Amino acid sequence: MAMPTTSPKVKSVTGSLTGQSHSLKPENSSLAAKAALSTAKSRHLTTDEFAKELGMSAQTLRKRYSQTGSYFSVRPIKLPNRRLLWPADAVLQLIRACH
Repeated sequence: MAMPTTSPKVKSVTGSLTGQSHSLKPENSSLAAKAALSTAKSRHLTTDEFAKELGMSAQTLRKRYSQTGSYFSVRPIKLPNRRLLWPADAVLQLIRACH
């Protein structure tokens, strides 16, 4: 007996909250969002990374941010999960200004 051949199909996932159908293709917006996030992370530092580069405590940065909204005019991006991302090029600017 010959088995019927079937062509591979791309399954779709139905969003449980929205009821919309999304295809599992590389053009999916979630993949684009992940790529954008990884690019953004490469240009920004976490508070711990920023403090380490400056040779200080992360709590010092957090305190200064809570008091003034910046650290020597460097303003971080506040993420929805309340974490801060500091511009990576600001480290170089601060180090140059100190020397």
